[in-house]
Amino acid sequence: MPAPFFIQWSEDDDKRREDLKKQGLIKFHPAGDLFVKQAIFNVSDPEEAAKQWSALLQAEVVSEGDTYTINIGNKQLVFTAGVENRLFKLIFHGAKQPEKLQLGQIRFDLLDKK
Repeated sequence: MPAPFFIQWSEDDDKRREDLKKQGLIKFHPAGDLFVKQAIFNVSDPEEAAKQWSALLQAEVVSEGDTYTINIGNKQLVFTAGVENRLFKLIFHGAKQPEKLQLGQIRFDLLDKK
């Protein structure tokens, strides 16, 4: 699986989010106040993938059975066994109503949790 890329902005996330809202680049979404809670990756070797990403992110891996999770603040990267070797699903919280969608190969679960 390819390594991730990150953009480091010169300001903290909350300030950047507020600036983007003021510019009209972040708008209300009809499905609710959505935010990504989990990114789930199906990979051939979840333990190794989690180990590599944890080294890049300087974060600890928590294992539970064959699932390996990296906690980043209140969000999670979850690595599970699968043949896809890619991002498989995004789980969003903050939806007005639960909904399951698919766009291309990625699944989206919109949950009504805060």
